[in-house]
Amino acid sequence: MVIKMLTSQKLFVLLFAGCALLIGWGILRSAPPQQFFQDSDKVAHLIAFAALSFTGRLAFKQASSYLYWSVMIVLAFSMEYLQGVLQETRYSSIEDAIANAVGVFIVLFVFGFFHNYKNRKPRVS
Repeated sequence: MVIKMLTSQKLFVLLFAGCALLIGWGILRSAPPQQFFQDSDKVAHLIAFAALSFTGRLAFKQASSYLYWSVMIVLAFSMEYLQGVLQETRYSSIEDAIANAVGVFIVLFVFGFFHNYKNRKPRVS
């Protein structure tokens, strides 16, 4: 049982690291991604940070919820800010930062919902 848990924990850490690398590359590369439809980049930001938040929460279950979600929100905004600072050909966008944060908040809501559902007390009739 412990070996199986360690294996799944390692898998979640690898998934989180993969998401973090992809997001870092995508946000900090010199050319913006191709637009498939209007505001498709906002959708990509939302999905990317939702995936990062989801895999991160599974990878770091032992971390304090307040600390984890606070770090993810700060990361959502700071990655967008760093994009404008570190790349001369790119700029920071408050809309992209908000999309990043919305991705984090969606996952926070889902985890909160399931945590409350799992820990609810049965009603006594």
